[in-house]
Amino acid sequence: MELKRIPKMNSEKILIVDDDTAIRQMITQIIVSHSLIVKTVKNGMEALDLIKKMDFDIIIADINAQIINGLDLMYEVQKITQKNSYMILTGYSSDYSYERVLRAGAKDFIKKPFTIAELKNKLVRIIDEHRIKEENKQLLIQQAELNMQLMSLLSVASDLASELDFDSLFLLIISKITEIMAAERTSLYILDRNKQELWTKVAECIDIIRLPLGEGISGRVAETGELLNITDAWELPYFNKEFDRKNNFRTRSVLCLPIKNHDGEKIGVLQVINKKNKTRFKPEYVGDIINSLNS
Repeated sequence: MELKRIPKMNSEKILIVDDDTAIRQMITQIIVSHSLIVKTVKNGMEALDLIKKMDFDIIIADINAQIINGLDLMYEVQKITQKNSYMILTGYSSDYSYERVLRAGAKDFIKKPFTIAELKNKLVRIIDEHRIKEENKQLLIQQAELNMQLMSLLSVASDLASELDFDSLFLLIISKITEIMAAERTSLYILDRNKQELWTKVAECIDIIRLPLGEGISGRVAETGELLNITDAWELPYFNKEFDRKNNFRTRSVLCLPIKNHDGEKIGVLQVINKKNKTRFKPEYVGDIINSLNS
């Protein structure tokens, strides 16, 4: 029978808890040979101390580990974190049944002595299940974020319907974009073709800015019509740092988009600056608002 290859994961860590040096070495060789990260300890107390300092994705523990046994270790760790998956090792099947171990929270149970093939096949399944569990968690988080974005967009639509003053409407849209995108500030630039320059119709926290077409990030977007999603503006050769220095500001991440009319002509630029708590913007969430400006 051909063995499944252990899937390579991103920075997942595995902890082995066993007082048998040969067992620790055998499991370590299997894990390391598949580019997974592994730590080993001799007893449950060492394991608990290490788990309080480091995050582990999978814990492989001898049910008769010294000081704190495998099942008690699971109970103690679950008080600290629910992120781990467990495999229990045992040389005694009469004292601890398969069902009892699984009810305690382990993903699998393997009886000593075991073969490399047996251990490897069980590891493949546990790693696959752990990966799916973590991916599902991330999907739920993303869904919650998307729901919040949708609620904010619905709030924008309601506010737009009730706002009659044109200038106030622009201020409302820009403030909502800043809120939805979790940014520090947003600016709306209008393109003056006669003067070949941009000027800020709305600029949060700053005075009116005028800059030539093609200059800086906004000028470049107005000239080329491209969307720029930048991680650090200071790394760009065409970004002018003097404005930041003058205003005691530091521009990092920037999302800059062209605004077009129904005929597809560029009429302005929207620039969102400094994503909070992240290094880069996700432009897809602001799409509906951009469409409302392209009219």
